[in-house]
Amino acid sequence: MYSHSSLGFHLKSTGGPDVRSIQHPLLWGFTILWTKDTLLVSFNNGLIVEPVTRPFSGSSLCHVTTSNTEIAALTQDHHLFHGSLDMVSTTMVHVGESNSSQKGLCNAVLMFDKVGILTMLSPVPTNSSWAYNFQKCTFNMQLLLMDFWPPLQDCPVEILKGHFHNKIHYIDMHQKLNLSATFVPKPGTGAFPMVTVSNPHVLGFQAKITEDGYTHDQNTKYSLHLQLLQQCFSGMADPHFSDTFLSGGMSVLTVDIPNKGTYCIDMHPLSALVKVGCPPTKHIKVFKNTTACSKGLFNQGMLQDNFTYTISHNLYDPNFLATPQLGQSDLEVLYEYNKLGCPLLLYYDTPWLPILELWENDAFVEYVSADFVVFEVNGMYNYDYLLTAVEANCISQPQNWTALIQKQDSPNPHTAWSRMNYESCKNHDGPKLVSPSAKYQILGENKKNKIIFSHYNGFYIFKAIVVDKLYSYCELSATVSVYVTGALPKSYMHAWTTLTSFLTIILIAILMGYLLHKLSLTKKSPKVKVF
Repeated sequence: MYSHSSLGFHLKSTGGPDVRSIQHPLLWGFTILWTKDTLLVSFNNGLIVEPVTRPFSGSSLCHVTTSNTEIAALTQDHHLFHGSLDMVSTTMVHVGESNSSQKGLCNAVLMFDKVGILTMLSPVPTNSSWAYNFQKCTFNMQLLLMDFWPPLQDCPVEILKGHFHNKIHYIDMHQKLNLSATFVPKPGTGAFPMVTVSNPHVLGFQAKITEDGYTHDQNTKYSLHLQLLQQCFSGMADPHFSDTFLSGGMSVLTVDIPNKGTYCIDMHPLSALVKVGCPPTKHIKVFKNTTACSKGLFNQGMLQDNFTYTISHNLYDPNFLATPQLGQSDLEVLYEYNKLGCPLLLYYDTPWLPILELWENDAFVEYVSADFVVFEVNGMYNYDYLLTAVEANCISQPQNWTALIQKQDSPNPHTAWSRMNYESCKNHDGPKLVSPSAKYQILGENKKNKIIFSHYNGFYIFKAIVVDKLYSYCELSATVSVYVTGALPKSYMHAWTTLTSFLTIILIAILMGYLLHKLSLTKKSPKVKVF
């Protein structure tokens, strides 16, 4: 993920080096930096930092606090300032002065209880003990602002709302996010919202405004329609301006009325966090059309009751390098029914292409068309692939499990091959095609490649991993159990021995038939005496 530097800004501090900051808990991207002499506000995570419009000359700040929409500051000489958070410029006005004889206000706590209500809680020492009493002062900011003369600018907007406010939204690869907001400007003000994103290198947007009826007061109601998309796929920015598509990123979306004034204390900006990356509820499954349970080969009770099966010692490699291991024993595997369910039923002489389904929450989205790879989680290697590199039209040497696992310090097929290191063999800049007869180990919905099984009946536990860089930001994987059947027991007699034995039996049968026929003729012939 790329990082970007802000424009330069200056923090003046004559009373000490301490710099304090406030990260707004609800308005993502709003950051407040202050010292005793300077108060700066940023609405885009510090990329642009500007001072508030009110100078505090001749006095030092000792408290700054914020609410969802407001900001207040208290100086050491007991002057109180109030303002409204604004995405263009934050303006503060002087609303009052406390009794200068009161001590310890810089040790007070300043906080907003609710919209327009500011509370100051200050400690008051007692003469008789070390204990402190606390004095609570409450300020109704709206009433104080109404007493200004000349009057402050009225809030130019009656309504500004959007359901996306204070939420996290996700945009996956090549996807778009549609959001909307409703606003009603006061007649004659010409107020319209401004849309900003804190990280335009990642997030781009398009916006349009349409009329959407009238309020009860017959004021025009407007709808703001937003379409957000990843900047590198938007076509709206120079390619060098956009961050890399592979890693995604985060940005804060803000919708606000610019220069709305101090009096707009109950009209907060709309803010949302947009993550260009993997939605946490997105996952894949392997489609099962026929299971071994539905065909009566197994039942759920049997598989749930600590069912185990055996893998012969010459059919698996614990290092996942498809190499026979001398001296190892047969492997007993406990079948995890809660995770795997009933196994998919396949026939050994029918090539198999796993069908992957994309789901979000509990809703089916689509069949996965991206490239993916599979491996057997117990290290079984008595299966192969239908196509070779040349049959798959590769122009560079395709990747394979053995080479990728050998690059790891500790063999781990779960991490050896992923969307982060996948390289297509259709890339002209890839390694030279030196083994065109090598098996092509990448699968996909639109590819002719399939898995072929050996003459074997038994279980396989396959894990499928989507490796296509351009399909999704998610590390999509799914595990499926497969039961292969249909392989008749092999005959261990040599073919020539069988043929010779068969011909010998036929010859003996013919000879026995001839002898029996000859013998029967001899018994039937009458004896003749000669005189």
